[in-house]
Amino acid sequence: AGADVSVALVELAAGADVHEKIAAQASAVQAGLSLVEGRLLAVVVFRTKEADHVLMAIHHLVVDGVSWRILLEDLQMAYESLQHGQRIKLPAKTASFGLWSAEIAAQVTSIREKELSYWRDVVRYARSRYLPLQTVTGHTTLGHTAASHNVIGHTRADGTTVDNVTAEGAEIGIVNNNTAVAGHSTAIIAGDSITSHTTLEGSILATTIVDEAATGSVAGTATDDAATAGHSLADDTVAAITPDTYADTSTIHLSLSASQTKALMSAAHRAYNTEMNDLLLTALSRALQAVYGGEDHCVTLEGHGREELTDIDISRTVGWFTSMYPVVLPYEADPVRHLKKMKEHLRSIPNKGIGFGLLRYTGGEEELEDVSTISFNYLGDFQAADTAKQGESDTTKRLFTFSDYPTGDSISPRRLRTHDIDVSGIVSAGELQLSLAYSNKRIAASTIEQLASHYLQNLEELVSHCSEQAISVRTPSDYTDCRLTLEEYETFLSHHQLAAASIADIYRLSPLQEGLLFEWLLQPSSPAYFTQLAIDLDGQLDAARLRTAIGELIKRHDILRTAFYTSHTGAQHSPLQVVFTAMATPLEEIDLRGLDRAEQQQRMEEYTAADQRRGVVPGSLPLLRFTLFRLEEDRSRLLKSAHHIILDGWSTGILFKELFELYDNPASLQDSPAIPYSRHIRHLLEQGEASAEKFWTYYLSGYEPGRLIPDLKES
Repeated sequence: AGADVSVALVELAAGADVHEKIAAQASAVQAGLSLVEGRLLAVVVFRTKEADHVLMAIHHLVVDGVSWRILLEDLQMAYESLQHGQRIKLPAKTASFGLWSAEIAAQVTSIREKELSYWRDVVRYARSRYLPLQTVTGHTTLGHTAASHNVIGHTRADGTTVDNVTAEGAEIGIVNNNTAVAGHSTAIIAGDSITSHTTLEGSILATTIVDEAATGSVAGTATDDAATAGHSLADDTVAAITPDTYADTSTIHLSLSASQTKALMSAAHRAYNTEMNDLLLTALSRALQAVYGGEDHCVTLEGHGREELTDIDISRTVGWFTSMYPVVLPYEADPVRHLKKMKEHLRSIPNKGIGFGLLRYTGGEEELEDVSTISFNYLGDFQAADTAKQGESDTTKRLFTFSDYPTGDSISPRRLRTHDIDVSGIVSAGELQLSLAYSNKRIAASTIEQLASHYLQNLEELVSHCSEQAISVRTPSDYTDCRLTLEEYETFLSHHQLAAASIADIYRLSPLQEGLLFEWLLQPSSPAYFTQLAIDLDGQLDAARLRTAIGELIKRHDILRTAFYTSHTGAQHSPLQVVFTAMATPLEEIDLRGLDRAEQQQRMEEYTAADQRRGVVPGSLPLLRFTLFRLEEDRSRLLKSAHHIILDGWSTGILFKELFELYDNPASLQDSPAIPYSRHIRHLLEQGEASAEKFWTYYLSGYEPGRLIPDLKES
């Protein structure tokens, strides 16, 4: 069903107070949003001398950062259609937020089985890692000086600014540029607001997402919520202070240059297969250690929340999917090792943290309390809203650009702060903008300046180092299921003399593979599960083409390049299978031409028996080999020898079918890539052992097995 949206027009005469007037009226607009009365969206056009600026205020209960991108795309498409006199036709919506919510709620039991112990441990550990925040009149600073380069400005609680910056309290600025000049877009994030503005051929579309996700409450309007949400305090000194509100907020703004941001978003990640949060949180962790000491600091991490817990498509669904969860940031003195540890730690968080909120709020696990005093939220790359489709010129594509006018108060000044420091980041106009919004009642400005200086310096150093690396280094989380810590992984490689560059994947064994490996290790010389299959081939055979076909077959199937390891496999001592990037073609040629058939048969039987006695070694390639017996010019025999742990009967049929196809035409299978065995392992992992055990325990309850063979006597 459609709904009309009223648009208010505010005429503003030229003058020095335009910013103040827009800020005041924008605050009033946001204060007018009401969950009770259903006012969730407000639109105002501010008409100034140079352009029109459109403010859209949307309650965060119904929209998040990903939704914002969807709305901007749709808005641009709709506007273009109207410009050309065409009927508005937007892309199809995906599943409703209500359907997704119901499906996610149904996952609570499964999530509890898999994740409850993990989150209990996190909360327990976090309670012992409060950040010792200093008060304004408290401890002395550590003597670090704040770097002035790239520090955009320091906004005081009263809205006045330092360093010639016009940012509004804990708000995000709007950008205005109706001339589409490069570098016009500056999104300054402070506190919990997201603000975006877009240009429509000379007029500005300003859009605001009222984002109070980091506060952990349903918010976004400038209403009086000061009575809600208690504050976690760092120490007794801080606890003695009167609880502070958003009126007690000041903000420091930072930015990376366009070149540094470009490296951060691309080249820097190739070194260690990292993501944005890996570098941003490593730099933050190092800054916290430099200013406050200690090593492990706890933060509330905010994510988009659209994790693949169900098969429901929500790629174009608008709503608030945001997840928030506590993370204890690890620390290492060496910055590179610190980055690796941070990456591994973040990857180890189950389902990217969505389970924490599910268990606490839907599952009733009230003990899961987030006690972090710092929040962190990287909002992503919003420059997509400021640019256009690929291939279009700048003048054509810049329908939407950011504006530099303030959006006013998106949170009531009387609302209690839920974190003492809120760290936010966004990429706009090709530059990473960072802000540190903090309680000026609890923390001295000089301390935050030190923190900001260290943060920016460490981030720049990490980006420079990573961008200079020529070789990509993998860590355990880069593999399908390598449940080793970084230290265990390094020990594993060293003990088995493996080069990381030679490894394509690592994952655990399937249950049946574990059984076969157990039997194999129990009786290494037993021929059990060592399979051999001989095939007679008629016609002239090209041995070189056969070798090429076998080589392509091995490249095609990861399982054929796999070895198995049982020692130094981590604290759980679970065996691992390692897939190698390459392997020599395991084909041996034996020429028996010139011998009579009886002698040929005898030689082949002797070889086959010796081949079986030789067997294979779990931790050495190959576990599959071929032997070609040349008997006549037009007659040959091919012997396949392999351990059952890598091939079952069904797979053997596929193996030979594809081998002959590749022999006839090496390019025949290029358009049909093989499904890796790791997908089967991943599927098994997704099922969960607890639910399977519960099912089979119930299914087999009361069943007493009898003799499998009739009339079998007891021994």
